Amino acid sequence: DMAAFWTAVPQFLRKRGRGPSKRHDEDQDEQQLHLQFDKILVHTLEEIPAFGYRDLAQTTLGFAKIVKNIGGHGKRLPEGSPQQILHNLFIGENSQNKEFIFSHIAVASLPILQDFDARSLSNFIYAYGLAEYVLKFEDGSTFFDILALEAIPNLTKFNSFDISNMLWGYSNVKASNPRLFEETGDVVIARDLLKTFNPQDITNMIWAYSTAEELHPKLFEEVADHIASLDNLGGFIPQALSNIAWAYATANESQPKLFKKVADAAIKKKTEFDSQSIA
Repeated sequence: DMAAFWTAVPQFLRKRGRGPSKRHDEDQDEQQLHLQFDKILVHTLEEIPAFGYRDLAQTTLGFAKIVKNIGGHGKRLPEGSPQQILHNLFIGENSQNKEFIFSHIAVASLPILQDFDARSLSNFIYAYGLAEYVLKFEDGSTFFDILALEAIPNLTKFNSFDISNMLWGYSNVKASNPRLFEETGDVVIARDLLKTFNPQDITNMIWAYSTAEELHPKLFEEVADHIASLDNLGGFIPQALSNIAWAYATANESQPKLFKKVADAAIKKKTEFDSQSIA
């Protein structure tokens, strides 16, 4: 099961960490590992056009998590480590391999996009946002525009997690789509979904609107009232509190009750804040 294999690789990378640089006697093992990964990757890319939508979304998400793990700017990967090997395979010089892989997947997905269920489509969009890849077409449109056309008619099937993941994906690559953001906000309000959002999902959603510079005053008002009405904000980590405050300030949305609630919660958690959360 290739989809399951690529789902497991990011978990392996997280558990293993960067690890020390290789020893001189490990060249043969490195070459063997490189050949194995390369063989499986080539086979996966050859088979992707035959994948169903679930396996395609799962594989793409696995690929994106690998890219996220190994592709950060300024990362120094130990020579001969699995991270370096995967960096060479999945990113390559000037990100050429990453562009080829995610372009190939995008093209393969076009005939079956209409078959995606809400969770798979959300994960698929999130994956492209996580990989920070925007496929552009000759007419000036992007793959994210096509994905939005599939998502919008099905928004009523999306739950809080699906919505949060999807919008985060667009915002992380600054993929503008006013209609998607407007109609998603409308659906959240009309279906009274805010009560189903957990702290992370509601934070990601409101952060996404501000990051994408998409205005939805009614949604911001509803979210502010919802958060202010909670008994406490114990479920919100310091970074979430910071992101909420930033999102409302950036959107120029004045919500005194919300700001007071967030400030009170932040004071209680002041020892937990790091420099990034404070910034």
